[in-house]
Amino acid sequence: MFLFVGQSPRIGNSGATTIIEKIKTFGFEFGKYSYADRYKPADIDGTIAITGGEWIVQAEEEPPGCGGSVGVFHSSPFNSHQFRYNVTTKISGLSIRIATKKSSIFKKRNKLLLKTKSYITEGDVVAVLQQEGNFSYIRYTNPDYFSPISQRVTTGWVRTSDLEDPFPPSQKQ
Repeated sequence: MFLFVGQSPRIGNSGATTIIEKIKTFGFEFGKYSYADRYKPADIDGTIAITGGEWIVQAEEEPPGCGGSVGVFHSSPFNSHQFRYNVTTKISGLSIRIATKKSSIFKKRNKLLLKTKSYITEGDVVAVLQQEGNFSYIRYTNPDYFSPISQRVTTGWVRTSDLEDPFPPSQKQ
């Protein structure tokens, strides 16, 4: 997996056809999900081009381990073979986190949290939508394009202590 953070103000503005922003990619070895413990060979400069609802991520070189399995990240954003991401729905959230271990998903019923059969596993990337006490309400989308349950969205409550913030301190809000 690799993530990225913006490094500069956007080139262009909301009225522009294409907005380009400089980014820095970074990634992790299994079991180490803090920015300080990141896999430093995955620190690669790049850009993100945003045209309407389409996003194109371009790294100056292919991030380690990708090998094109989820897209080609090192060619021009205007290359017809470049992998494109389309915004289909915007969701308000608080943060992005990584699961540090297998964590049960709970559903809320009448102010009680009830354990379900669902869970997230170590290394899963989730969006945190709410926090209450020691729990975070998360949204997880299965990223495995080759799985029969690819893109399935799971929501529920997990223990906040089972989640790690992967971003550098300057990027925390």
